[in-house]
Formats: sequence, C-alpha cells, structure tokens
Amino acid sequence: MVAREVHGRLAGMHAPEVTSFGVYMSRFILLSSAALVSLLAAPVRADEPVEKVVVTASRIGAVSPDRLGTAVTVIDRSQLEERQTVFLSDALRDVPGVAVSRLGAPGSLTQVRMRGAEGNHTLVLLDGADISDPYAGEFDFAGLVAGDIERVEILRGSQSALYGSDAVGGVINIIPRRGSGALGFEAFAQGGSFNTWQTGANAGYGDDTADVFLSASHQATSGTNISRFGSEHDGERDSSLFFNAGLRPAENIELRALLRYVDTYAETDPQDFSFPPTPTSGFIVDGDEKTTTTQLYGAVSAEVSALSDRWQTRLTYAFADVARDNFGSLFSASEGDRSKLSLVSGFGFDTGEAQHKLAGAVDWRWESFSNAVPAFAILARGDTDTTGFVGTYDLSFGAFDGGIAFRHDSNDRFKDADTYRVQASYRLT
Repeated sequence: MVAREVHGRLAGMHAPEVTSFGVYMSRFILLSSAALVSLLAAPVRADEPVEKVVVTASRIGAVSPDRLGTAVTVIDRSQLEERQTVFLSDALRDVPGVAVSRLGAPGSLTQVRMRGAEGNHTLVLLDGADISDPYAGEFDFAGLVAGDIERVEILRGSQSALYGSDAVGGVINIIPRRGSGALGFEAFAQGGSFNTWQTGANAGYGDDTADVFLSASHQATSGTNISRFGSEHDGERDSSLFFNAGLRPAENIELRALLRYVDTYAETDPQDFSFPPTPTSGFIVDGDEKTTTTQLYGAVSAEVSALSDRWQTRLTYAFADVARDNFGSLFSASEGDRSKLSLVSGFGFDTGEAQHKLAGAVDWRWESFSNAVPAFAILARGDTDTTGFVGTYDLSFGAFDGGIAFRHDSNDRFKDADTYRVQASYRLT
C-alpha cells in the first residue's frame, strides 16, 4: 500500500494536489464510519467542576499534580480562549523548558523540543494515542489548531520508562473536547491582515451514557515574505476534521473513538546553496517551493473498572497515516503508517495510611515508511515491529510520594533495550 501510494504521487509530481484514489476512498470510509458511530452514540455529561489531575503521568488513572516527582504544566481551554490562540504551538512557547521553532511562514514545519532534546524525543499524544509522523519520527504542529482542544498536559523530563524512547525529552498529551449537555452548535468566521481567514463549526451533545463532538475548520493566509530578497509572499491553507465520541453502557465501562484528518498546503522559500558563492549564499531567497501534507489519526479504546474503581483496565488501538510531498528544485515524497495496540491494567490498594498502585502494560507497535527522491533515483522503504513491556509501582504516604518504573522493548531490527526510572517527591508545609 505504501509503495503504491508513493508511486502514485510520483506519477503526478507536477500537480501538488494529486493524491491516489485509494487513499481518498479509505479516508472517506473511515470518516463515514465515524459519522455513523456518532449517530449511534448520539444521546457529554452536564458541566461539572474539573478536578485538577494529570492523566499523562501514569499509564492508567489520574494523579494530582502536587503528588508527582516530575515537572508538569497544564494548559486548559480557558487559557487558550483568553489568548485567542489559533495554533497550539503559539501557546506552548510560554511553557518552561519547551522550545518551538517554525521553518518559515504559518503552515511550514513546526517543531517542539523539550529540555534540549530533539523534536523526535518529544512524544505527542492525542488523548493517549501517538500522533507523531511515522516517517519523520516526530509530530509537525503546523496544522494543529486550538479550537478542538480541551486541555494540554506537558510532562517535562524523560518518561521513557512509561512510553518508550520517543519520550526522552518529555510528553505532550493533547486532550480533545467532548460533547456536553444538550445539543449545541458553534460557528465562527474571522479575517485579518495578509488576507488571513479562518472559519470553523462544531456540534456537541452528551449525557451520562454517551457523548459526541464533531468539528471542522479551515484557515488560509497569503502570508508574508520570509526572505530578505524579493517580494514574494508565502501563503498557507489547512483544513481539519475532528470526531470524538464516547459510550458508557454501564457505570464501569467506557468505549471511546476519535478520528482526526488534516490537509495542509504551505508555500516556502529555498536556501541559496549556489556554487560558486553569490551575494545571497546561505540566505533564504524567493522561490516557488510548496509542501502538501495529509494526516489521518484514529483510535478506539475500551476501559473497564472494578472493585470500586481500584482496578482499571484499558485496551486501545491507534493508527496514523501521514503523507508529505515537497515540490521545489527537487521533488520528494514520503509516507508513514503506524498501528499500535496497547493493553494497560492498574490496581490500587491501601495499607494503613499508605496508598499503593501497581500497573503493567504491553505495547505492540508496527510502523512502515517510504521515501522517494526521483532526481537521485532514490526509493527507500522499511518497516519495524516493536513490543514493549512496562511495570510500575507507586507509593503515597503522607507528604511523601515515590515510584519506580521499568520497561523492556523488543525490536525486530535493533537491539533490545531496558529503561528504568526512580522518582520521589516530598511536599513541604
């Protein structure tokens, strides 16, 4: 499938908007299925005060931020609305230990680094599902608008013992909006300088047994000139569709499904590498370069709790399909696919004044990629299969909190790896 799609893009390399018929059909089927699920789940809970907890710090369950042995920042929806943030990456710039870099105008590659690590060492999750590009190994924040986001949890420092090698620098978990209360609709349109426009609409509905949230947004801008030379503006446009639904057939069972599709088009300028050197050597110069990206992410999960919520188990399947075409002096096309299946179970118990929690997880992940550069007759393909086993123990006793975690990763192409972590914290009066 990957090879066929890449060859399809090669056949239409002179038309940036070309995508294979099979890709469109598969995405149409997925989006149609999501809409059908939303109808079945149609009847989010009434608005309630939100307890300050962090779900990312543990593979299952929630932890109070003041009982963590790691640095965490939470950005909630009210903060995003107060700032009128269009792209989430703009809000992340203010988080301590987080660096955001964008390669040119809006819509171009946007990387997030944590504590000096590289972009592919920051694990980005959407409600717990990995949404990084399987080919690039990192997530491109360029098309991630803030309108569909309820809150963001940023864990700084290595979380590899819980999530694997992708989390060396930290973890960013994006928790999307859910429907709430009676059926409601929202829509907006706004415009500004540089011929910038943004429109969007969403609908949500839910109660104690089911919730559903659907949204669509589109943004376009003529951009500005990012080169010191010339006057060409570099524009961008992106469209996104998002679906999130949950069903609770019993008090101790919750089923969830989400789907996110993004289509991005961005104009960029090249760097002058001419030889012999010219007065503009090393600088960004005007040029007719374009990048098109399509991203499709999805996840379905089932969570069951027992023994008064002391024992929780969750099974999740998530997938990612990212395709990127670069049109410039050299044409290149890349494609990445991922399937991931995770089983997590945790049990909490008390002994006197001490609270204990044991948890275990098994993660199976399959990834494939392809990359084509016709000018150099390059067509690279590959895939990898990884299975990770995780075990954790956490203790809370008075003002003291501590925990240990161990992870073993078995990879079919690389050497197996073991990762461990010990953390502790003590709250002063």
